[in-house]
Amino acid sequence: MSYTTVLRAGIPKIHRELWDELRVQAMALTPPNGHVMPISNAFSAICGILWSASYVLLTLRAFRDRSYGMPIFALCLNITCEFIYGFIYPPDPFNTIIFAGWAIIDVFLFIATLRYGKHEWRHAPMVANNLGAIIVFLGTPVAFWLQMAFASELIPVIGRQIVWYGTGPVQIILSLGGVMQLASRHHTRGHSLHIWWTRAVGTLAANACFLYRAVEWPERFGYAAGPISLFYMAAATLIDILYILTYYMVKNYESKVAQEAKEEAVGRKNEKGRKI
Repeated sequence: MSYTTVLRAGIPKIHRELWDELRVQAMALTPPNGHVMPISNAFSAICGILWSASYVLLTLRAFRDRSYGMPIFALCLNITCEFIYGFIYPPDPFNTIIFAGWAIIDVFLFIATLRYGKHEWRHAPMVANNLGAIIVFLGTPVAFWLQMAFASELIPVIGRQIVWYGTGPVQIILSLGGVMQLASRHHTRGHSLHIWWTRAVGTLAANACFLYRAVEWPERFGYAAGPISLFYMAAATLIDILYILTYYMVKNYESKVAQEAKEEAVGRKNEKGRKI
């Protein structure tokens, strides 16, 4: 095998024809009863609506606070993941709309991060001054290549299950990154309770959707009750709990600092009055 062959083999292959064939096969399958898909799709719709609301709130908060609440590495993974499964490997009409909508919302969050991200990196001027280039020319291309390579390798092996196995890690990284961001910044700019609960309840709806499908239609969705899938669900839920605990701890710290600053200002004012 030549070096040229190795390099060419490293370029992710887009399995367009195979994906279309798998989608047709999946759509032709008959569920074991009449309620499995309507009920699970209702859970999926709740998830889609709430996660969309969370993204919108995250974007609005970013512009309001002149900050950002989705860590940069998570943003790069998230926007490329949703672009891939919204436009390159669309799973079905319903979920295609959801993924594509998330990708479009992410564009505005992307813009907010590019505009205000530097304010959170004053302690690291090299990063602050080159944040746009880091995100656009390094983070996003690397994230896209990684996920396309993942899909290229696994679609011939696990087929449409790639959507579940490919997006699960991104969600965990996004949620855990938010916890780490709060803990390291010592402030809640870019974050809010509404962002948290819409994402957390949306995650519970997604878990309910796939667990219900795994129980009611194991021939097609049995993978959702496997060790990896259950880890995804448990980890995402536990991280959401950890997030809210961290949020309140940081919020209390902010209140304490603000109170101390207020008392200090009052003390300086009183001291100045006594001198006069």
